[in-house]
Amino acid sequence: MVDKRLFLPEEWTNDPERCDAAAIPQAEQVYRSQTELALGMLQRAKARGHLEAEWVTGDDAFGQSPAFRDAVAAGGWRYVLEVPANTPVWPLQPTWETPVYSGRGRPPAPRVVQSERQTVAERAAALPLAAWQELIVAEGAEE
Repeated sequence: MVDKRLFLPEEWTNDPERCDAAAIPQAEQVYRSQTELALGMLQRAKARGHLEAEWVTGDDAFGQSPAFRDAVAAGGWRYVLEVPANTPVWPLQPTWETPVYSGRGRPPAPRVVQSERQTVAERAAALPLAAWQELIVAEGAEE
């Protein structure tokens, strides 16, 4: 456990009377997503020297947030985050195409070839067994 914070759904933060009745401090009556709360806790713990972990793990609420993934990586952590099977992915080196310019308006910008887009499930199913690698996050950790 790194830290703890009270998560308040937007229905609560939009209802000051409800928050007051629950004795939630005024400063905490602001909506913050789970990813914002988690990232803040990680960053504060690391800044205080209370966090030596190299890995961050999380469910799909965290894996679906590009901002969270980017901030975790920028903070120097490795991560294993769940993502929904229907999450779209592209190859590491996608093919780019530039549509033909019609002569009107701005010339079209290059874009990724859409046929290279797959879901995580499709990508995983296409990988050979040899492409998978077991990651040990901590010796003795339960699976």
